[in-house]
Amino acid sequence: YLARICGDQNVMTVEANPDLEPIIRRNHALNGVAPKLISAAATCDPQRETVTLFLAEHFWSTSTVRQGAKKTVVPTANLNQLIDDFMPNYLILDIEGAEVDMAPALRLDGVEKLLIELHPHVTGNNAANGVLQHFVQSGFLIDFNRSKQNQIFLTR
Repeated sequence: YLARICGDQNVMTVEANPDLEPIIRRNHALNGVAPKLISAAATCDPQRETVTLFLAEHFWSTSTVRQGAKKTVVPTANLNQLIDDFMPNYLILDIEGAEVDMAPALRLDGVEKLLIELHPHVTGNNAANGVLQHFVQSGFLIDFNRSKQNQIFLTR
């Protein structure tokens, strides 16, 4: 959807689950778009080359922080470097609990809009509140009209 509106060259997806890559590419092809797809786990640690990904029965619960029955090791992509190179003005983060560790390390220069899905059932309420507090202290404001449940939309 975003690639149709903004153009392929303006959309990038980072997906850690290697099982989803062919599905994402097929979905892109069916929609006549071809935005950049990076098959790796996003991290802000430039020294980390791989992470353990815990694969859940339902793909949307796959996580680097919540342990599941099946696991695999996947390469990483430095999110700060991707932000520096790609220069997005809108960032969507749905990283299944890893937002707690990632938020304080994110460099969001140029990012004007942020949609983040919080996972307090994984991280706890205090940690989820800490993520929001960090973004507010970084100059973002919560748009309550566009936010719903654990999907928080922020602007600056």
